[in-house]
Amino acid sequence: MQLKYLYQTIYSLHDPIHVGRFQKLFGLEIIHDDDQDDDRNRKSSFHSSIPSTNQQPKQKKYLIRNYLWYYLFSFGARLGYEVFYALSFSYLYWNLDSFICRQLMLIWAILMYTGQALKEIFRIPRPSGPNILILEPEYSFEYGMPSTHAMLAAMVPLTLYSLLNNRYEIISPLLFIFCSICWCTLICCSRLYLGMHSVLDILVGLSLTCILLAFVLPILSITDQFLIHNSFTPLIITAILIISSLLYPVSNKQSPSRGDTISIISASGGVYIGSWINYQLAIIRDHSSHSNELYQILLPSLNDMPFIIGRFVIGLLTLFALRSLGKLFAKWAIRFFTGLKDLNNEQTKHLTVVEVPMKMIPFLMIGLAISFFGPLMARIAHIERHSMMFEAS
Repeated sequence: MQLKYLYQTIYSLHDPIHVGRFQKLFGLEIIHDDDQDDDRNRKSSFHSSIPSTNQQPKQKKYLIRNYLWYYLFSFGARLGYEVFYALSFSYLYWNLDSFICRQLMLIWAILMYTGQALKEIFRIPRPSGPNILILEPEYSFEYGMPSTHAMLAAMVPLTLYSLLNNRYEIISPLLFIFCSICWCTLICCSRLYLGMHSVLDILVGLSLTCILLAFVLPILSITDQFLIHNSFTPLIITAILIISSLLYPVSNKQSPSRGDTISIISASGGVYIGSWINYQLAIIRDHSSHSNELYQILLPSLNDMPFIIGRFVIGLLTLFALRSLGKLFAKWAIRFFTGLKDLNNEQTKHLTVVEVPMKMIPFLMIGLAISFFGPLMARIAHIERHSMMFEAS
């Protein structure tokens, strides 16, 4: 009886009614046809309702009663997407600490691959119903459980605290914990507000992150040092990327899920290959083994700002240039080896022989731009970060 009650309780958390209530609580309201005359002078927007298949979604009108929550949760959702992490990791590598950036990206790749693959295995659709709004219809065709936004919301602060605690003197742990709670709450609540996940999706994502981190964090440093020092790291990483891409669960519908996942693991792999090159060329070296003192966290001075901005701008220009070259090379290679001409066709671009190299090669170049070519351009411009020299370990 208790197990049955527990099952019913857990299953009830997947009920879309909770999503609808959350949206209404924070000022989102569906405008029905018979209400449009009354709300004619109110500002409203169009968006797609939740589609359960690949059919053309029905359009709904909705009213935003509180724009503060709308912009706050929209911003929170952006904190879980690849563009934000690409910019954040780039800045972290070029201007703060490449050692922490590498390990953070490694866990990012592991968690995102696991979460996205489980979505295709479970195949549990996103919340749907007449009283639910979807404010990101471009992602509504993907599956919902577990929420990878929730996984990242928990992963970033937990991993950062673990890495920082072993390397830096954390000035205020309580402030860090408070900011972490705000970060996680904002991202998770944004998924309910935008109608993209159920409460159960989010709880499963948070729980899965804690389980994975319990296994990954203890071996993170060992894995990082192995990949930096091993002579065959480029071959190992390339093999892992290819095998992981081919073993990714096959979706029963056209979805960007596999392509997005390959992009993430390829960027992380590219960062490690670039860091390995740096170590082989003695651009980065091992930290002094007899020094166990923690670093102090120092805020940049005004004199540092031109160098920080310069490294970031030069790095981004390098990143975009290499990404474009990677895309051109990937298209040429696919056409040369497969004979396919139209790579933008909806049927063609989801083929394994097209999707895998089209995602893997450009994002490998992005990873290399972050870890090798970006810092190289900074050294040529004489604005390099000298502390990076001792961040191999």
